[in-house]
Amino acid sequence: MSPSFDRTIDFLAEEAGGLTATALRRGGVLAEFFVEDTLVQHLTLRYRRGKPREIGTTQRIAGVGVRVLDGSTSWYISTPDLSVASIRKAASDVNSTVDSSATAPGVIEAASLQRYDGLPQDAPSENSAGEVRALLEQAADAAYGLFPDLRDLEVGFQGSARRIAVASSDGRLTTTSRSMVGLRVRLRRGVHTSYAVGGGVGGLGLFLEAVPESIAAEAARRLQYASGAGTGTLPVGSEMPVVLAGGWGGVWLHEVVGHLLEADVAVDCSVPGAFAAERIGRRVANECISVFDDATLDAGRGTTRVDDEGTPARRNTLIEGGILAALLTDRAMASRLGLPESGSGRRQDYRNQPLPRMSNLLLATGDADPESLVHEADTGLFVTMIGNGAVAPADDSFSFDVLEGYAIESGRIGSPVRGLRLSGRPSEMLTRIRGVANDFQLDAGRGFCSKNGQVVPVSVGMPTVLIDKMTVNSLS
Repeated sequence: MSPSFDRTIDFLAEEAGGLTATALRRGGVLAEFFVEDTLVQHLTLRYRRGKPREIGTTQRIAGVGVRVLDGSTSWYISTPDLSVASIRKAASDVNSTVDSSATAPGVIEAASLQRYDGLPQDAPSENSAGEVRALLEQAADAAYGLFPDLRDLEVGFQGSARRIAVASSDGRLTTTSRSMVGLRVRLRRGVHTSYAVGGGVGGLGLFLEAVPESIAAEAARRLQYASGAGTGTLPVGSEMPVVLAGGWGGVWLHEVVGHLLEADVAVDCSVPGAFAAERIGRRVANECISVFDDATLDAGRGTTRVDDEGTPARRNTLIEGGILAALLTDRAMASRLGLPESGSGRRQDYRNQPLPRMSNLLLATGDADPESLVHEADTGLFVTMIGNGAVAPADDSFSFDVLEGYAIESGRIGSPVRGLRLSGRPSEMLTRIRGVANDFQLDAGRGFCSKNGQVVPVSVGMPTVLIDKMTVNSLS
């Protein structure tokens, strides 16, 4: 990683007081410096008739963002230059943009540097291309071993190594790191396409456990499913019971429920079902529902020691036994709503201001047997994988394509079905969950969340759940 990042940290440790004083000269209750050095590596092998074409890129994202906060009002500038002169200039420049009506400058507190989580030795770097290529070739060989007649195969790797530091006038001065790797296998045979993903938080050593061959085998299993699935006998165009499998099924919870628990969404009165702060302590879901956002979780893609504002990460209980317990906040929204900071201020990179965001959203395990939920559904749809989702909170609507699903016939999982889409109203979903199983699964190998143009990594986890009714339509 860049030595200039280390020099910048040393400079901040020595000069944070003076820099924040410069930024606050015209007013504001808090000044904050966010420093980032991230390396992102992509390598893809695209096979056509067995011959690979290699596409690789390496990108470095490095710079400083400077913010002055006055309650929920902020002023922000950023620079890609990590030099001392540039940081001093940024402190002066952000000060010049502060409105003259801002609060008198806040008190500047001293702090000592806290360092967390150094990068692992096998984190992605410019020098690991040969090792990555070998992993991709393993996955490709396994795929061709299962389907020798494949005409279209793509295996891809994405890795990132991120280091950040936060220095603020209230005495926060921290630095932390995170490394993530992912491997994706995409198969196409005739008109059918499938894919599978593996990886998680850490370095290339993760693929000693989630071996490339197993990822290829999962993609092959899904291709066989797609080839054999039919339209089924489900009464499409109507509401019916839906059983969502655990693990990646949690992406439904993230999109449909999780965003309504973010404080900036909660204050938007145009969003039906948003969990306004005034509803804290009130019932919002059935008693079987408890929801957590846990940034301290082992191996979660949203896991960190501190958020992108330097607030210590924590496990936030959002809904407990159906009662709204808290909202996810960053500093600005906590100030505006009079709520605690939840350690949920996240940003895509130094060019962006933080927003209250989910990290690892989890639905707590229940006590039902998964098979009993299928039996209770009687006639409906069992979904193991969803994707291509669209959520419109202002319209109180969502839709997801069923990437893998099976008809539930007489209380049993029956024939595979394809070409279906789930839809419904986010404001109704928590009260429509009728049962929660005891088979909790965390999906830490994939997961990105886009909000206000910013993309951050996340994990989702939940057990199998029974939703008493969702609309199931045909894609055609």
